Amino acid sequence: MTYSSITCLGLGEMGAGLAGRLIDTGHRIVVHDPAAPRAEPLVADGAVRADTPADAVGAADAVVISLDDEDAVRSALFGPDGAAAALRSGSLVVDTSPVSPAGSRRLGAELAELGLRRVEICPLGRPDQARTGELRMLVAGQDEHVAASRVLLRHWGDIVIPAGGLGGALTLKLVFNALLGAQLASLAEAVGFGERAGLNREQLLGAIASSNFASAAMTYRIGLLRENRFTQPAASSAMLHEDLRQAVEVAAEHGMLIPAVAAAAEHFGTIVDAGDGDLDAAVALRP
Repeated sequence: MTYSSITCLGLGEMGAGLAGRLIDTGHRIVVHDPAAPRAEPLVADGAVRADTPADAVGAADAVVISLDDEDAVRSALFGPDGAAAALRSGSLVVDTSPVSPAGSRRLGAELAELGLRRVEICPLGRPDQARTGELRMLVAGQDEHVAASRVLLRHWGDIVIPAGGLGGALTLKLVFNALLGAQLASLAEAVGFGERAGLNREQLLGAIASSNFASAAMTYRIGLLRENRFTQPAASSAMLHEDLRQAVEVAAEHGMLIPAVAAAAEHFGTIVDAGDGDLDAAVALRP
């Protein structure tokens, strides 16, 4: 299966990376973003700009969405000049937006009523890795819909991890980031404790990074800390805080308390409140 016309709605950092990769691999794409100037670099690369989501999907048989939250996705799909009513029945909607698992299921059901297929994608990696086709991706949706999406996914990366029905990829991402957030928060406390007790900070970081107690994620963030390299984040503090907050909420919906993750959410909330939300989550390790 191939797609003759693809629309990309949402051109933030990740959305622009995904759209740019499609251009680089020879696809004709139409783009739209509520902030019109975001489209300019992609138009310079060969994309066609549309003024509204409905205009953008006029000829599309596949739509890639990368927006900030469920409200933004709903506006693009169902708002005035929304895309959903303009899409042909059977069109594929590949949604990479960070909505909640329950929100993803709601969107899927509403699109299904219009004869549209929705696949949920959680990209793991940086926007520049999207542009170079080096992402890992969590994917969820009906099996036949996921199969139909793979012709697009292969351009963005070789590693695709299935996670069941809609909501599954987003839930798995919350699990991953619950692990990451709890590790970084506990690492920050452990390093602070060791330093306060008289250990040399650099020696302590080196000892942890080279030990069997450090995960790959911890070792990577220690490297960022030692190089003072927090921009171009693989996972920003703001994004991690939101996922930790969502993880606590989703766990509560299932009758479970996750206090270590809740404490990590509070830790990263403090970082965001201090103005460091755009920096890599490794900033949690700064003294």
